[in-house]
Amino acid sequence: MGLREILVPTDAGFFNLIEALTDVVMTGVETFHELVVEYQRLENYYSKIKSLEHQADNLVHEIHDRLNKSFITPFDHADISSLVSKLDDILDIVDGAALRMKNYKVPHTTKAMVLLSAALQDATKEVRAAVLCLRRLTKSPQMLQHFMEIHRLENMADELSREAVANLFNGSGPQDFLSFIKYKEIYELIETAVDKTEDVANVLSAIQLKNT
Repeated sequence: MGLREILVPTDAGFFNLIEALTDVVMTGVETFHELVVEYQRLENYYSKIKSLEHQADNLVHEIHDRLNKSFITPFDHADISSLVSKLDDILDIVDGAALRMKNYKVPHTTKAMVLLSAALQDATKEVRAAVLCLRRLTKSPQMLQHFMEIHRLENMADELSREAVANLFNGSGPQDFLSFIKYKEIYELIETAVDKTEDVANVLSAIQLKNT
């Protein structure tokens, strides 16, 4: 046990709530990938994502309420608040992408959407693994490996998104203007969700540096 663990009591409740939020985000991302792959079941998958988004909002509220009532916390108040906000951003963007696919009546998904949503799913798995390391930071050198993999996946998603948008411009995708706008926006939203996983990794890295 390190000096910090002796001097600062660990509130397991924060860890439980943050891990629960991460699990909800992970499930939402997995559901979005399933939506993209099995697009004929859009309505069912979207309903599940919306329900998960509400669960995440409730957990974020509970964590912030606990922060407001706690003097001693496992990490800085601001770091915990930033972490849960960045985690929630991932699911909010996924919900937004699914909603646009539904409201815009996108006729079908594309190979690029499948690849982007798979990259998002893999990056979120790495986020979840890194979050689980928070309980024992001094014994979690593998956190760096998770950060490196998130960074790799974020770079891959950037490239996939650029290529998908370029294909729209060069005529490989939908030819009408409205479809062009719809697909471009969805590609960019999914890529932004992957960017948010790297934002989470950056917050986790800052927490690790401050507390080890």
